[in-house]
Amino acid sequence: MINKRLRSFLSVFWVITVFTIVGCGDSAVKMIKNGTMQGYETTTIGKAFDASFEKPTWRSFETDKGEKIVEFSGIITQKLHDTAIAYLYRDFDLNNGISVLYALSAINNIVPQDEILEIAKTIDKGEKSKERALVLAVQELSWEVGSPVIVQWAILADGETFQLVAIEGFRYTPDASMIIDIIYS
Repeated sequence: MINKRLRSFLSVFWVITVFTIVGCGDSAVKMIKNGTMQGYETTTIGKAFDASFEKPTWRSFETDKGEKIVEFSGIITQKLHDTAIAYLYRDFDLNNGISVLYALSAINNIVPQDEILEIAKTIDKGEKSKERALVLAVQELSWEVGSPVIVQWAILADGETFQLVAIEGFRYTPDASMIIDIIYS
C-alpha cells in the first residue's frame, strides 16, 4: 500500500515538476522575444528574428560579472540575403561608372584590402568591367546564405529593460542600425 501511494505521489510530483519547468521557461528569453526595439514597434523581436533566419535558437546566460545576456543565433536565408543586397546596394547603379567607383570606395572602407584582392582574382570574365565584377562578387559574399549569426541583448539592472549589445556574422555591414533595418524589412 505504501509503495502504491509513494508511486502515485511521485507520479503527481513528476507531472507538476515537468509542467512547471516547461511552463515557466526562460523569463529573460521571453522578455526579449516579446519585447520591441525602438523604432520597430510594429512587431516583436522574437517574431522578426524567428521569421528572418533559419534554425533560430534563443538562450540566456549570466556573465562572470553577473550580467544577464540573451543570445539569438540563426542562419542567413536566401530571402534575407536578397533583402540585404537590395538594401545595401540600393543606391548603386552598376551600369554607371561613377556609382561603381563610389561602391568600390565604400567597399574598400569595409572589406580588408587583401580580401578585395582575393575577390578580384575570382572575377567573372564575362563581366564588362573588373570594377562591376568586383562589386557583384562582394554582393554575393555580403550576408552569405547559410552563414551563422549571433545577436545579444543585455538585461539591465532594473530587470525590466534591455539593450542590444552584440551583433556578429553580418559580413561587410559596418552599422548595427543597418543590420536591424534589414532584419525588420
